[in-house]
Amino acid sequence: MTAQGVKPVKTLANSRISNFFVVSRKLFFTNADNELWQLGAQLVPQKISRLRAGVKSVSYYQSGYLVAWEGLGIAMFDSQFRASGLMQQEVKQLASTRVTSVETAKDGVLWIGTDGNGLIKIHPKTNHFCLLNQNSIADLNKPVRA
Repeated sequence: MTAQGVKPVKTLANSRISNFFVVSRKLFFTNADNELWQLGAQLVPQKISRLRAGVKSVSYYQSGYLVAWEGLGIAMFDSQFRASGLMQQEVKQLASTRVTSVETAKDGVLWIGTDGNGLIKIHPKTNHFCLLNQNSIADLNKPVRA
């Protein structure tokens, strides 16, 4: 920024950019042909993939990217933007939901804002392991109410 205002660093001519996303310290953008691009370190655009629809939101989640489509639903991709099997159940459940925003909390909880269906909270699936010692065995004999 200068005293005269903002100075462009790089201009992308004829790119037909429709949206851009800053995700995990990377800059992605989409164009009118639903192509996903990444702006590299040298400010050179690199085509990543051609997507099935326009993109509303992109979020980094559990070593991959969660994409909210312009229309309905979400999709999960790995770090190379290939289809991922992560969250298959949730992707199916949200197929007919208009997702407006996606955010990941520090504790790994995924927050999904929708148009007309409220706010959805998805907890990460984790396997908890712990060591048992003589003091914790007494806790195993207590009845648990489900």
